[in-house]
Parts: sequence; C-alpha cells; structure tokens
Amino acid sequence: MDHPMADMPNGLFRSPAGGFVVTQGGSGDLPLAFSSTGALVGPIGRVGSGPGEFQAALRVSFGPGDSVAVFDARLRRITIFDRNYRFGRSFRVPGEPSALLWLPNGEFVLGGAMSTPRGIGHPLHILNRGGDALRSIGGVSAPAAFGGMDDFRLLRGSAATGFYSMTAFGKIEVEQWDAGNPRRRWAIESPYLPDKTFESERRPFQARVSSFLVDGTTLYLMLVVPRKGWRSGVRVRVENGEEVVTIADVDKVVATSVDVIDLARGEVISRTVLPRSYTGFLAGGFVFRRVTGGENGTRFEVSRLQLRRN
Repeated sequence: MDHPMADMPNGLFRSPAGGFVVTQGGSGDLPLAFSSTGALVGPIGRVGSGPGEFQAALRVSFGPGDSVAVFDARLRRITIFDRNYRFGRSFRVPGEPSALLWLPNGEFVLGGAMSTPRGIGHPLHILNRGGDALRSIGGVSAPAAFGGMDDFRLLRGSAATGFYSMTAFGKIEVEQWDAGNPRRRWAIESPYLPDKTFESERRPFQARVSSFLVDGTTLYLMLVVPRKGWRSGVRVRVENGEEVVTIADVDKVVATSVDVIDLARGEVISRTVLPRSYTGFLAGGFVFRRVTGGENGTRFEVSRLQLRRN
C-alpha cells in the first residue's frame, strides 16, 4: 500500500487475438496465459534466472505476430516468446521501467528512469529490436508530489510507430508521440492532483493515476483516490513519541475514480467512483478487477463501465 509501485496496472494484459496474460504481482509466480474464452492455457516460462525464466514478471506487451514481451523487475530483463508462448530470446535493460510497450515496427518503448548517460532526465526511451537504446525522449515538466516518481510514465499504443504516455503522479499530462516525435499534449485537471495530501507529513495515502486509455478523442482516466470520510479506515499509534499511521481498512480509505474526458473540448463527460478492486481498462468502456478468495481462488472480472453523465 505504501510503496509507490504498488497497485500500478501490471495485472491483466490483452493480446490482439483476444487472449489474456495475467501477471501475479512480481512475487515469483509465473505469468499465466488464458484463451479468449477465459480458459487457462498455462504458465509462461519457468521460475529461475536462466533463458525463459522469471523471478519477478511485471510488465507485458504484445508485439508483431502476437508475440509477447515480458519484463522481469528482479532480473531487469525483457524476454520474448512467440504466439504459442515458446521462448525466443531475452535482453537486459538498464533500469526498471514503469511501463513497457512493443510497437508494431518491432521497436520497444520503456517508461521511467534509465541509468544511461543519454537517458538521464528523460522519462521515455526507444529501444531497437535487440534491446539497444536508440534515443531517450520527453522531459520532466513539473516535479511530482511523490518524491522521485516524476519520471514515472504509463503507456498505450496508437499507430504503427505512435503511442500515448501519461504521468502517474503529480501534474497529469497526456502526450501523443509518433516515431519518437511529440504531436500533442493535454494537461488534465483533477480535484485530486497534482498535490493533494490527506494527512500531515505521514501521507498514508496520495492520489495517483493507475490506468488510462485513449479512444479517438475520448480519454478514459482511472485514478486511485481517497474516499469521503477516509480517516475511518486509518489507524494511528504512538511509537517513541511520534504518531505512526497505518491503513487499517483499505476499502474505507481508497476508491477508484474513472473520468471520461473529451480531449477536443477539454471537458469531463463522466465521473464514476468504483471499488478499489478495479485497477485498469481492458478497452474503451470496459474495466477489470482482481477478486481474491472463495472456492475459485484469484480471478479477474471484466465489466462494462456504466457512465454517469455530468
């Protein structure tokens, strides 16, 4: 809950053919492949550090021919599998990307900090098919409220060499890129960001973007936000004369807010508050959540978003 990387959209990824890959939080569990009907195909790779093996699989992106790329946060490595999830190759990356996108032309886009001389100060990085850094682009326009996270980016594909990037913390900005060149930028107003704090210096919770999707001129924006009366889910204890704040009931503290925005007019069309279990968009108007417990164990549910017009 307190870690800035927690609850980011790294759970459910849809392939162009309609199947799904589910990552399991980077705890050492293998990513799981499912068919378009939801039937389990099987785990991808093996546990370990050798070829085709994982220790902390987090990011997934589908590429040419429905191949799949999986980023391992512990090994700092991207591994490529074919459409039948057979191992092909792997390469290391100098950093831990906040997002991974495999473009149709075979290049990769990484979001986040990169420990290369040309990568410092840029939040986006273009890699060739072999994983070599071609160039780093973009800039940090404003410091994020969450220290050290101002280069954190979320990514969505658009055209053959195009994509959208979005800040996750602080000032909300959406950028449209084509062949590594900026095309458009939108600044998004939110009642929760850029720097809304909900406790004194402890900050047990801070709003942030968890997922987004651009469909034509419509932006679907998902934020983790505080609930009204959120302090009912917070517990405070005193240690060494100082107050220590912990989250006693997450469902009472945070919720998911979905904003549907007309980019052409800059207007919020709809704002809907959902339970915190909803963590991302599968497609325009469709959201998913992870459900844990019960006889069936952990599962994902996909729902059509019921828009509430402003």
